[in-house]
Amino acid sequence: MFKGLQVETSLALHYPSPYYFFVSNENVKLKNRIEIGLINAEKDGSFQQLFESHRVTKNMLLSAKLERRKIFKLKNAFLSKETQRMVEKTALFNTSFNSNISDRLNNDAKKRLPVRVE
Repeated sequence: MFKGLQVETSLALHYPSPYYFFVSNENVKLKNRIEIGLINAEKDGSFQQLFESHRVTKNMLLSAKLERRKIFKLKNAFLSKETQRMVEKTALFNTSFNSNISDRLNNDAKKRLPVRVE
């Protein structure tokens, strides 16, 4: 598509950039419902399940081959202090989540890749 352009295959950047839902200040009920729904979906694993099964995202992490890359974690200096605290305490952004993904990807890769015996 772009002559001479290549994809770097050994490095990756982890840069937290949350998505936001904006609702009217007057619609507290909707704000609470969205917040509670997302918190519950994270806790019960249904958010992760959706991420891993949705047609847009289901192969994203496998295609990235993160288990083969050195990942550099960057801090997003544009996040408010409140958002930064949320990012630090939310499994979707923290190290344990990324480690779990990495472990799962490594296990999946081991299942698919031939084992080389010397």
